[in-house]
Amino acid sequence: MIDKKVWDDQAEFNAQLRPLPTAYEDRVNLTKEFSLHMMTEVTEMLRACGIWEMHRTRHEEKYNPENVRRQLIDQFKYWMSIAQLWGFDVADMERSYWRKTATVRQRYVEEHIHHIHDQEIVVLDIDNVLADYTRGFGMWLSKNLHQYTFHTEAAAREKLQDAISRRLYMNETQLGIPHYAWAKIQHDFRISGAMAHMPPMPGAQAFVQGLHAQGLVVVALTSRPVEEYPNLHDDTVAWFKNNDIVMDYIWWGANKAEKLAQNLPMLPNIRFAIDDDIRYLQQYSRMGIKTIYWYMQGYDTDYDPRDTAVIPITGFHDIQGDVTP
Repeated sequence: MIDKKVWDDQAEFNAQLRPLPTAYEDRVNLTKEFSLHMMTEVTEMLRACGIWEMHRTRHEEKYNPENVRRQLIDQFKYWMSIAQLWGFDVADMERSYWRKTATVRQRYVEEHIHHIHDQEIVVLDIDNVLADYTRGFGMWLSKNLHQYTFHTEAAAREKLQDAISRRLYMNETQLGIPHYAWAKIQHDFRISGAMAHMPPMPGAQAFVQGLHAQGLVVVALTSRPVEEYPNLHDDTVAWFKNNDIVMDYIWWGANKAEKLAQNLPMLPNIRFAIDDDIRYLQQYSRMGIKTIYWYMQGYDTDYDPRDTAVIPITGFHDIQGDVTP
């Protein structure tokens, strides 16, 4: 996508002009300067397009194609400089380009091609339903736990291995990790890209393929914090592609009931929903969804679903017979 000779030429010129700072505050300040200069070049490009203001009469003869190209190159130079300032290389940017492209194409399909009319719908959680979050997060933390300094690391590592093997819910209390360290661990995991490479839950691909074969619309509904971590959107789309699991829609919402109510006014069309989190099982039950499967993952075992529509399951094999037409 980006010619390495061009990239290296810009890096060499930047090195002659000024040493790129390494301190965080200095990087932020220079990023601001580069961005403001880039905005200036965007304005110059608009001028080169002729009279562009919406309240003015347009004159095509004032269009200067060579100057448009020049201003685009100036923008590109600042763009490369910002990327290099933060230590990214050509491979980093190409990888990010293709990941973002996949996300944009997924959104295009959802918004312009797929339309929900009278089809029956299945709503699936991602973490610990389609993706094995417990094992994926556990493996990542096992590899990186040594980076976090706290006096109970050895005990935490032992508890972590136990949680992975028993599929226990992982939080700071369960693992005996101080709050300050746990907050940093969660942040680092969410920006690491590891969520694009978590293992799938057993039978997830075949199960989703079977739903599509029945003509069902399959919706992934997740509470992953994409507002705070927009990169999780790309990680999630990449995960589905990496595991050849096709979703008709991927929706995001901290309150899943509200998200369904906004997007699906015809709630009776939901054949069933699957989630592992008690909060969302209860939300779905209050909404009147008739069939809700609780994919039990070794936590909240005291929850009693008898007063709801919730059916406990241990895997997709438990419901294969229930979802046939």
